[in-house]
Amino acid sequence: MVSLVRLAPIILLAVLVAGSARDASGQSPVAGYAGAPLDPPAQLMLIRNALTLVNHANLTGNYTVLRDLASPRFRQRNSAADLSGTFANLRQQKLDLSPVLVIQPQFTQPPQLVGDRLQLVGLFPTRPQAVQFALAFQQVEGGWMIDEISLRVAPADLHSQTAAPPASDIRTAERGLPGSRPR
Repeated sequence: MVSLVRLAPIILLAVLVAGSARDASGQSPVAGYAGAPLDPPAQLMLIRNALTLVNHANLTGNYTVLRDLASPRFRQRNSAADLSGTFANLRQQKLDLSPVLVIQPQFTQPPQLVGDRLQLVGLFPTRPQAVQFALAFQQVEGGWMIDEISLRVAPADLHSQTAAPPASDIRTAERGLPGSRPR
């Protein structure tokens, strides 16, 4: 039986190729690999896949799959042990991030392409705690791979819908994104 984790790059590629030129709001999507549009549903899939990988890693204590499905740069900068330490606080709190699968995120910054990287910053307005994220994905061999992850879970009434997660509270697996904290 083929696992969903192994199918994710294939599904992502199909969504990238099938994406439309404009989303429902009439906004142009961020350009995808080889000129294919990366529309809002594809962006949503990237966000949900990344947070699901972190959630599964936190539940199992095994960060090798998260690392293995990330960009070559990410793998060079982070061992599975590094990621375990980075996300230890979230893991120890036994937070279940699975509600992000059914709740629509809110972008706190517009999606941006910076070179070969797509940056997505926002939050899931879950209750009682909101899940704030700052993610970067790198184009690699026709698809998008995780290049940076910053997450914060905070009381919903304390989150701001206009700012990235505060640097003092964020747990990050890389540097350089708005709101990320250098390691």
